[in-house]
Amino acid sequence: MILALDTTITPDLQRKALARQLVHQVQMMRKEARLNVEDRIRISVDAHGEAAETIEEHSLYICTETLAVELRCGAPPKDWMAREVDLEEARVNLAVIRA
Repeated sequence: MILALDTTITPDLQRKALARQLVHQVQMMRKEARLNVEDRIRISVDAHGEAAETIEEHSLYICTETLAVELRCGAPPKDWMAREVDLEEARVNLAVIRA
């Protein structure tokens, strides 16, 4: 039996990977902020171009995985925990706060 595996990374797979990376970064920030696992949060992402489109496309997934009640685009408010993170080839400003 011969088995062939297609290792092509499609644009759709790349977008899903970026969304998963964002979820991972949010979860790391939750841990750093000492939030409880069940705590609801708000997320702010300042991204541009394809990264911003991907985040919007996968916003339901991101909110579900992180227990976010809000996912806003743009610069975060001053009192939120914020950091600059690398997602694939995009650099975005990510911020979280307990809801």
